[in-house]
Amino acid sequence: MSAKSSDVVDVPGSIAPGIVEQRDDGNTSLMLVFPSPIFRFNNLDIDPLNVVRAALENRQFFPNFADGNYTSEDFMLQEEEVFAPLVEVIEARAAAALRTVLRYRLEDLKINTMWCNVHNPEPAASHFLHEHANSFFSGTYYAEVADDKSAIVFDTPLRTKVISPEIEEQNYLNTMRHAVPVNTGDLLIWPSELRHGILPYESRQRRITVSFNMMPKGKLGGPTWNYVY
Repeated sequence: MSAKSSDVVDVPGSIAPGIVEQRDDGNTSLMLVFPSPIFRFNNLDIDPLNVVRAALENRQFFPNFADGNYTSEDFMLQEEEVFAPLVEVIEARAAAALRTVLRYRLEDLKINTMWCNVHNPEPAASHFLHEHANSFFSGTYYAEVADDKSAIVFDTPLRTKVISPEIEEQNYLNTMRHAVPVNTGDLLIWPSELRHGILPYESRQRRITVSFNMMPKGKLGGPTWNYVY
């Protein structure tokens, strides 16, 4: 069965609408709820080479869990003047996406931690699945990667899925992980609780990224929204 059409189904009260896909037989519908938003931005007004220089110049790194994978000792790079253009672009694009697509009422969205990662081509570096605590949205700017050979992997948020029958054909409904290919100059952001990692980096080119966490400014909580961050 393939999807025939998609409709937004409105419901009364404070419950948000859902998405329904009508199937080919006309008697079956599929409801999609609680999607995980992953935003990809490209064609940013940022020179990746400038970010690479800022990431590497006079900076100390430590080995980060896997051979060939190194992380900067400084996790507050957003406070450095050399990263100001990148920070400005990230905060503006992310806040606009969360306001217009997710319909959040935000006063602002600010990076509260930022660090650099260097993955050397030999041995093939990877990074285990993990999430970012004490954060709202997280993301990565890809300053130097081997185009079409790099990807970030996201794990299903359905933690209670403990029974997994054999899959005849993998699709977006039955997969446990989703790989997002990335190219130099791409920016990705996603909810911080979404588990993610890096597959073994099979390339002769090094991989340099700048990762970050973000927090909103404004009223938080609910249903009274009485906490101001």
